[in-house]
Amino acid sequence: MAFVEWCWHQPARPPKPGQKPGKLTAPSTIDRRLSGVVVTARRQLKLQLAEDVAEEARALLKAKVKEMEKAGQTRGRGPAPALLVRHMEKIAVTLPRDRFGIRDLSLMTMHFAIAGREHELAYLRVRDIAEDPEGRGLIVDVRVSKVAPVRSRSPSARAPTCAR
Repeated sequence: MAFVEWCWHQPARPPKPGQKPGKLTAPSTIDRRLSGVVVTARRQLKLQLAEDVAEEARALLKAKVKEMEKAGQTRGRGPAPALLVRHMEKIAVTLPRDRFGIRDLSLMTMHFAIAGREHELAYLRVRDIAEDPEGRGLIVDVRVSKVAPVRSRSPSARAPTCAR
């Protein structure tokens, strides 16, 4: 309970020197941290916690969220800004013209094209990527996913950043 209370008053991100704190931590972040603390306390530190400690803490968090919503407040940083093609073009021109730059450009383009999460891109293997038989680009089998267990994506290989 005290952990939830403490988290409730923490900024979403630490302020930079000389700046005042921004928005406060989002309830979803507090809930995720609560889970981590309870699991770590039980598994790694072998602490004997009450069976319903997480339930009680979540009930407190839920009450705080109701108060927050009633007051019309918002918390957290909000959604991250979208990465657009114009941003990728700016990044592409700064990459070195060596094998590392080509690797980084390839990863960035694939990540964008499949609209994937970091772990989805990390688990891709050469066997998961094939040329489209009709010449439209690539077919990518994303086998490890938080959202959908198996899905295929067909990113176009003709994005403007591909032809440097």
